[in-house]
Amino acid sequence: MNQGGSHQLMNNVTVFGMAQSVYTQIVLLVLKEKNVTYDLQETDIFSDRRVSKIARLNPFEKIPVLVHGDFDLYETCAITRYIDETFSGNSLQPGNIKDRARMHQIIALLDAHAYLPMVWGLFVQLVALPEQGKSSDIDTIEQAIKQTSICLDALASLMGENAYLANSQLSLADLHAFPMVYHLALTHQGAALLSGHPSIGNWLKRMSTRLSVQHIALTK
Repeated sequence: MNQGGSHQLMNNVTVFGMAQSVYTQIVLLVLKEKNVTYDLQETDIFSDRRVSKIARLNPFEKIPVLVHGDFDLYETCAITRYIDETFSGNSLQPGNIKDRARMHQIIALLDAHAYLPMVWGLFVQLVALPEQGKSSDIDTIEQAIKQTSICLDALASLMGENAYLANSQLSLADLHAFPMVYHLALTHQGAALLSGHPSIGNWLKRMSTRLSVQHIALTK
């Protein structure tokens, strides 16, 4: 459990999720960037799905879920936008309508095309399963490499010469992408793919220096 600190009662924010979950990490990164204190309630949906409070908060029994006072919300993209628009601090959504549309496009791309191959297809197959003494599936890995390559090409193209993914400023797109690309980079195949995209590699290094990243539990 992450106790938010002296202002916890004022913010009254609880996150139901798992510290090792990519989508929980996305929400925690946004909370940290907005300097919002919170309480993380570890919720293992894999072993305790039926009796967990998550089943009463999300009919799909997925994490994360945000509870802010008497308001609860699921779906990560909705949660992060709510956090950004509810709490003070620098906006994490571009003011320019085209840049904001690009941010939404990148987030949708990540959810639809990048998460499964980067995290489950490569990180889980090449790092998590071997650590558990389990075998990797070669066909899954090969398909994930192909899909990840397409995703990195798309991200690099959309990013162009910007310092961040949607434009020159940090946005929700960067915080959505970081845990996925971070886990990808922990695999040999992922690191090799990233070496062909120096702009994404430099972005990953830049993101890794942020205080928000250094304060959440990332897989090593």
